[in-house]
Amino acid sequence: LINYLAQVRPSAIPNPAARNEDDYSLTADLAQIIDTSLLKAYLKTNDTLVMPLVKIANNNCHIKECEKVLATYGKHAELVQLYKTKGMHRAALELLAK
Repeated sequence: LINYLAQVRPSAIPNPAARNEDDYSLTADLAQIIDTSLLKAYLKTNDTLVMPLVKIANNNCHIKECEKVLATYGKHAELVQLYKTKGMHRAALELLAK
């Protein structure tokens, strides 16, 4: 799965008009589904690959889903980095304060 997702990721073009951060059933954003699935697969198989994914400035990770799964796995540094790349600096500071 990881090999396939990594292979199709570059060709997935985000469609900002179709993006809905709250519900996958309403989104047509293939890039978001790919990046979120990659993050979850990396956590299960090789968690050292999570940080490079969330550091990509144009990662398309679904914020709410990735927050949940990163917190579950105790990946706080990765979650801070995800917040940073998404411009969610207040959330990053609040997490760091905890």
